[in-house]
Amino acid sequence: LLALVDMGSDADVLNKRLEELRAQEVDQQEKHSELLQKQKHLARTLSWLEGQKFPPLPEEARRLRQRLQAAGVGHRFLAEVVEVKNEHWRAAVEGVLRPLRWMVLLDKASDLDKADGIASAERYRHYTVGPGEAVPAAEPHTLLAHVQLDGKLPRWLIQQLHNLRCVDDASAGRQTSGNWITPQAYSFDGRGARSVWVEPREH
Repeated sequence: LLALVDMGSDADVLNKRLEELRAQEVDQQEKHSELLQKQKHLARTLSWLEGQKFPPLPEEARRLRQRLQAAGVGHRFLAEVVEVKNEHWRAAVEGVLRPLRWMVLLDKASDLDKADGIASAERYRHYTVGPGEAVPAAEPHTLLAHVQLDGKLPRWLIQQLHNLRCVDDASAGRQTSGNWITPQAYSFDGRGARSVWVEPREH
């Protein structure tokens, strides 16, 4: 009789343990399902980001775009028309164009007044410019030769990129006349030399 009692006690313990294991299994399945959902979400986000050709708009540029579109003002940002052709010179291109990447390039000169009014009301800190000029064939060894442009640019920007000679290092730059820049984004513009490096995460 005592043996039967012991067996019953063992069975109770085993049943309790079995229930605990089943509960743990359900919990693990729920966690696994949650992890799978997170993994799928991250994969979708990564896929979306890889498909984006342009950097995400900062809040000020997003607001300006909404108002320009609502007013029927055709435009693009500089970041949307410039692409680096040579990765070796990416740091140099990013460093020079970083302050200008959210410059507004209008499709029509007739929209200048309307765009100026909107940009002024928004206190937009970047340039708003009318239709630029077609970019001529770039001379070798200039920064202009290392970018691909899908649109017209202001003459002053074309000249700025054209006048920047690409050199291997600062020592080589000092041997030339005029403005120059290295692959590490160390640049000379007539006033002196300085780094215009931008961290890759900010490209």
